[in-house]
Amino acid sequence: MDKVFYLLKNNKWFLFLSISFLLSGIGSSLTQVLVFGQLIELKASNSEIAFNFFFVTISNIIALHFGTKLAYRYRSFNIFIACELLSLIGLLIPFYAIEKNSILFFNITTLVPSICSGLIFVSYTSLVKDNFSDEDFEPISIIESIIFSAVTLIGTGLGLIIYRILPPLEFIYFDGLLSIIVLIIFVFIKNLHPIQKIEYNLEEISNYSILKLNGIKLQTFILPLILYSATAPAMALMPTLGKLFPDLNFTFGLTISAGIALIFSRGIGQVLGPIVLGKIGITKNLKNEKTIIYILLIFIVFYSFIFLIKNIYIILCLIIFAHILSNIVFSISLYMMYSNFSENEISYFSTKSYQIGNFILLISSLLSIVLVKYVTPYTAYITISIASMLALFFVNNLNKFK
Repeated sequence: MDKVFYLLKNNKWFLFLSISFLLSGIGSSLTQVLVFGQLIELKASNSEIAFNFFFVTISNIIALHFGTKLAYRYRSFNIFIACELLSLIGLLIPFYAIEKNSILFFNITTLVPSICSGLIFVSYTSLVKDNFSDEDFEPISIIESIIFSAVTLIGTGLGLIIYRILPPLEFIYFDGLLSIIVLIIFVFIKNLHPIQKIEYNLEEISNYSILKLNGIKLQTFILPLILYSATAPAMALMPTLGKLFPDLNFTFGLTISAGIALIFSRGIGQVLGPIVLGKIGITKNLKNEKTIIYILLIFIVFYSFIFLIKNIYIILCLIIFAHILSNIVFSISLYMMYSNFSENEISYFSTKSYQIGNFILLISSLLSIVLVKYVTPYTAYITISIASMLALFFVNNLNKFK
């Protein structure tokens, strides 16, 4: 972790950028707590809850395409500011959802943050690649993974505390306040560290093809897809577990929704994953495709028990351990993407990998929506996970990484 602190100390602009993304994500996470809490209170069906995951995924796939076009034309921070403004305006949607008690509009609420994350993806990855060197990419991948996880942990943790205390509109006000703070930070960073528009070689990029990848670049491209294949069924179906358990009552008077507690435990695991990785480092063995596949198979086994066990506290512990593993792999995939692709390549191949990964999430969520209408969430998870496990073994046996 010393490398992480050293990098942030010597790159104040990146420290403030990381803080801004953390604050923005916490606001969105609070709104997500509101959405899932309201969906459960409105007695949304399993398919309606899974449909939320579908909304998020399809909007992100579409936004990634347009985000690439924006990155080629505009400066990164102009895109960041525009997206944060869009996020602020998008808070009008949950206002309407609360007024009408609309399950549909609560699901639509999660569209805007997903669109914004897709629009800034290429701009952000290219910004990092353009401003840092190879030795910086390991701590940066850990920082990014921690931020991604802390958003869930802090946002959901705060949401757990205030969900039963504050009225729903207060969540939206707080999200809006954080968006305003983030906009101020973005303007501050532009003055602190002026960044020129990144010049891409569009002619070179037009000749790129996934089919031409081989060796370490193919491994780098496929790794996020393996991660998505293993984790997508769990991500789509985990919220349905919240309906199976009553609220959790603690001795000090705090009452929290079981569904939100599940998301919170996921966040704990996601934060611990990159911290563990920061202690052991990204070794050659950890980057090996067989090691990664074994880690993700353990993740699938953990979730198989999660959908069977009837004790909510054991479930929460298993979710933590499962997501420690998944976020170790997530951090490794970020590191390899920065290390193994050039500036032009990362704008193309990282986007394609992310789009295909989101397509895998989309297929998984669609299957979940269909299956939970006819079978239990456990049966749906096992069915989809069997396909994922077969895909993992298939990729491993291809041995294309070498």
